Amino acid sequence: MLDPHWAFHQAVYKLLSGVSGYAVYDLFPQQAKFPYIALGEATNVPWDDKSKPGHQFAYTIHLWSQYQGRQEITTMTNVVLGLLFPDGGWQPDLGPNFRLVLMTKDTVDYIKDLDGVSVHGIVRVKALIEEV
Repeated sequence: MLDPHWAFHQAVYKLLSGVSGYAVYDLFPQQAKFPYIALGEATNVPWDDKSKPGHQFAYTIHLWSQYQGRQEITTMTNVVLGLLFPDGGWQPDLGPNFRLVLMTKDTVDYIKDLDGVSVHGIVRVKALIEEV
């Protein structure tokens, strides 16, 4: 059984950095200009059937804004969700070993950061990925 994390991570990075209009970071940056997106945590749970192995994959995308209010962080969230869930569905290139079967929005959270200025948006998606 293989792990789809890197293939999925690369596909999300390519999608968001290509057309989101925001800086996208693979790792949380020390000094980043707001607003920005940082790709975050992932969880992989086996999802096998009788014919092939698969994965129930949860993935987190962090959005950061210092706009005073919720407008910018909500706009960022809608951009990300619109790219991940376009009409007709998103079919990422996961390489020769994996295929996206289904992806759903899990949760969206907004929290005020401890610095008292930044707003942190957290978008979690779940994906069923099969090995091919």
